[in-house]
Amino acid sequence: MVSKNLLNDNTTNSHGRRERLILLGLFFLLFIVVLISLRLGRYGMTFSDIGSALMSSGNPESMASQNSAVLFIIKLPRICLAILVGALP
Repeated sequence: MVSKNLLNDNTTNSHGRRERLILLGLFFLLFIVVLISLRLGRYGMTFSDIGSALMSSGNPESMASQNSAVLFIIKLPRICLAILVGALP
């Protein structure tokens, strides 16, 4: 009887570990898709443009402020909305 309980505990632990790995993989996939969606689109931006726009969100430089405006007004709200809509049951 004791060995049966131990067997059930081991399968529960491996099942929980598998679920955690799947969840971690899905978060990683979401992160990759967000990066790709930031990069693509009508206002294509390089990763360095995205990084400079994130770092200098209040800086009045012409290129950085244009990239910041595109990033904060157009791209990030759409991405956040898509994530929220995708999370609905």
